[in-house]
Amino acid sequence: MLTGAFGVETCRDAVESAGEEAGAQRPWRGKGVYLACSGRRGRALARRRIETCATRRLNERKRSTDIALGRREADPSARQKSRDRTQPFSRRDLEQSRRAARQWSSNRSCVTLSGQGKQAQGLLQTKLATTEAYTGEMAKVIGFISEKGGTGKTTACYHIAVALQRYHDKRVLIVDADYQRGGITGRFFPELVERFGSGEMSGTTMFHKFQELYSAGERSPEVDVLRWRDCIDVIVSDPRLSTVTEDKLPSTHNIRENNRLLLKHLQVVDYVLGAVKEDYDYILIDSHPEVSDVLRSVVYSSDYCVSPVKFDRQSSIGVATVMGEINNVNADVELIRNSLDGDLEYADTVFSGSMGMMAREWGGDLKQTEYLERNRLRRTGSVFDTYVTEGDGLRRALLERNPVFDVSGNNAGRQAQQLRALTLEFLGKCP
Repeated sequence: MLTGAFGVETCRDAVESAGEEAGAQRPWRGKGVYLACSGRRGRALARRRIETCATRRLNERKRSTDIALGRREADPSARQKSRDRTQPFSRRDLEQSRRAARQWSSNRSCVTLSGQGKQAQGLLQTKLATTEAYTGEMAKVIGFISEKGGTGKTTACYHIAVALQRYHDKRVLIVDADYQRGGITGRFFPELVERFGSGEMSGTTMFHKFQELYSAGERSPEVDVLRWRDCIDVIVSDPRLSTVTEDKLPSTHNIRENNRLLLKHLQVVDYVLGAVKEDYDYILIDSHPEVSDVLRSVVYSSDYCVSPVKFDRQSSIGVATVMGEINNVNADVELIRNSLDGDLEYADTVFSGSMGMMAREWGGDLKQTEYLERNRLRRTGSVFDTYVTEGDGLRRALLERNPVFDVSGNNAGRQAQQLRALTLEFLGKCP
């Protein structure tokens, strides 16, 4: 337990200090601490603050003791060793503390600090007067949707994810729901693209979560999450998602029960993401370019949806279709909610706007035909002010399997600037 690693008094001081500082700034990530108070996200935010404070208090006391006793470090590495001893928690510690906290979740006013091994000597339970200070928000879920392929949807989702992590220090999860090609999976993990030819992916994917519902067996939200370059997590696609349909649900003669099953089908993606939302700031979903039951589940799980598009009539005409599907999902949920006597918490998915991709310019301005098409889109719904121009920078980035931010050249530099500006506007439209 943490009291064994830091000491009861240090932990108590840390809890008090965390309560004082929680309102001043958002705590950063930590591990090995879990708080059973004020909801999952509140516990996550509070544990990070308390562990940071506990480490700082312990270091201060060690430093004061060393000065008082006139101690000197025997070798240059001693400082690093001392620093390592103040951070004894591993990934295993974090998972154990999370499991323990779930068991203690009924006690909302108690702070429980836990660790591992022989150092775990006791259990500190301290009333936290500032519990309400730890009420951070869960991850925002944004669906990238389009009725037509080739509009730059995957390119936009990929680069916005990288920009959020790299330039805005956001924790990002990518969900690849494009079951035809798994484009964004291939961008992050090229070696997995070959498996699409076999018709299935190894491990547990989103496809298995739909199958659990169809079989009426035991359900679990756990899926395999892969890490890309130690900075972005990815739930990879599965070509078998193409077989997902509400027609596979077991039917009954009870209308209310049928409605519940239809609702569960809509909730599959949200069911999976609900288990990990506290670990991320943004979850981006790259969907398949067609209206399907998978897309409807993506829409249900999303707080916002955006639609990357080319400024031509053939591409932009699909924006009205996806906007209509968002409205259909919201209306269907409202209907099901009424049939279930309102026993459902759901906030309508919001369409944040169209993103212009592969735009063509002349003399620094959009070509007239694309300018007119952009204005027509604005009469339909919101359109991002920033757009990304056509050029070989993104093509070179695709060839090199890198973000365009890491590609040299004038055109690549310009597109990188545009994508960074697009990400900034994205943060404003999807707060």
